[in-house]
Amino acid sequence: MNDMISLICPSCGGKLSVAKYADRLTCEHCGNEHIIRRENNGIFLEAHARCPNCGRNDKSKKVSAISKSESQSTLGKLLAPPIQATVKPPAKYLRPSDWSDVSFIGAGLFFIGVFFVKSFSSGVIVFIISACLFMAGLYFKSSSAKLLKTKDAEYKQQLADYMQRLDRQKSETEKAMKLWNMLYYCERDDCIFFLGENSAYPVSNISQVIKEHSQ
Repeated sequence: MNDMISLICPSCGGKLSVAKYADRLTCEHCGNEHIIRRENNGIFLEAHARCPNCGRNDKSKKVSAISKSESQSTLGKLLAPPIQATVKPPAKYLRPSDWSDVSFIGAGLFFIGVFFVKSFSSGVIVFIISACLFMAGLYFKSSSAKLLKTKDAEYKQQLADYMQRLDRQKSETEKAMKLWNMLYYCERDDCIFFLGENSAYPVSNISQVIKEHSQ
């Protein structure tokens, strides 16, 4: 015996199969939810979301269903899913130039040059220049190491802050999407509302409504 009953979705006209004793149904074609009524040996579907303004549900549809079926319409675009701002990762810093290697190479070349000069005084001058370059190399090496250590620490902190913001945004996005999926739209009063609430809101305020309910 077949326990499934065939019905037509009153919102989109799609064919539906309903379990014999089910009392609610979500259309697999448009996403609208309906209450299954059984009266006078007949079965019919009724949208179960009643608008707080008009107190009726015959013109109520899920916001997500409208966004899916009318994505290119003005209303569909107004009721589109919330979009969170992109969290940008920290910029990879450029490692500072390390002049120590240049200084060491110069010191080595001048030191080798000592053996090729003809006069003692010239050799002393070349040796002093070589020594100065070597000391400069040591200074640049020490300064560069300290700077790199500081920059690495700053970048690691920025990366940790970025990951925290990313996790927070993910949580906020999931919460916003959950609320968005709970919203209904009343075509008669051109408003949005949540089930169980006595307030309705203008369609243009959908982002603000979701934000306020997320807090």
